[in-house]
Amino acid sequence: MQSPKHHILIPRLVVRERIPPPARPHLTLEPQMMHWQILGPDGRVVREADQPCHNIVLNNAKELVATLGLFEQSNWAVVGTGSTAPAPTQTGLANEIARTNQTVSGNPDTVTEVSTGVWEITRYRQFTAAQVGNQNLTEWGFSGSGTPGNNLMCRELFRDGSNNPVTLTLDADQQLRLIYKVRVTVGPTTPQAASINITNLGVRTGQLILFRNNATSNLNPVDSLSTMARGMDGSYIAYNPSVISLNYNDPSGPFLSGGLGFFPASWQPYVSNSKKRTQNPQTRTTNEVVGTIRGIGLSDITGVGLYYYRVRLYFQFDSGQEIIKDNLHELTISGFEVQWT
Repeated sequence: MQSPKHHILIPRLVVRERIPPPARPHLTLEPQMMHWQILGPDGRVVREADQPCHNIVLNNAKELVATLGLFEQSNWAVVGTGSTAPAPTQTGLANEIARTNQTVSGNPDTVTEVSTGVWEITRYRQFTAAQVGNQNLTEWGFSGSGTPGNNLMCRELFRDGSNNPVTLTLDADQQLRLIYKVRVTVGPTTPQAASINITNLGVRTGQLILFRNNATSNLNPVDSLSTMARGMDGSYIAYNPSVISLNYNDPSGPFLSGGLGFFPASWQPYVSNSKKRTQNPQTRTTNEVVGTIRGIGLSDITGVGLYYYRVRLYFQFDSGQEIIKDNLHELTISGFEVQWT
């Protein structure tokens, strides 16, 4: 009699190297509040209220980042008489009456950093009596276009201080002012583990950071990332042979000069509903950026001679991950990617 056969199951162990995500900064768009005011013919406020903004940044706004950016989406205030409850899938008012990009004297639009990496955009827009006089207004929104239609970034109903829907009934000689705040959170504001793929060399790891300032301080980082998200021409890649301090609040920006070279960057077409913009691969020829590359920076350059000065986003290779580039080989890297929610 043969003894029974036993099958021994050996557990399978799969070991995979943990690789940081690709180098990509991020943007988050969220509403804050809207304050409405009804003005008499003498310009004095006769009725007003603060209302919290909840669930009014539309899905449409996330798509519009790729074409309009962040600031341009709220250039125009829009009002109407519809009463449909707001929903993220909406793209326009239920019944639009008027829209305006008229600013308020003495109250310019502002962009202010309220906490690290959190920037608040405030818009002041005013409708004339010819636009809204004798109207019963119930809904409002903001748009990046002066053309009536389904192009809003946000939509809500008018509400009182207790968050109850209200109808704003205006006399023939009354005006309406809307004060709208929306916040954009940018990052990373502290060094974040990231990776870059290099043709024939594979993935190299490092630290990614966004800088609040640059040497010229012409734009805030929201402007810079907005430009990148739109895929606008003008971005430049700078290659740096030095290790630098990765400090979001560095007043002079990442570095001023001494790099191995700077070259124009281009962006791929936006893929619908992806909420990201990807650079085309960057290829340097045999005679370019020769040396040890310890960091790669992305600028929002708009003027000749300022390439190093305008670096805003920076990737620094980890120790031992640097690229040693000679004059016999080309170098192709995957480039950066901008992502938003």
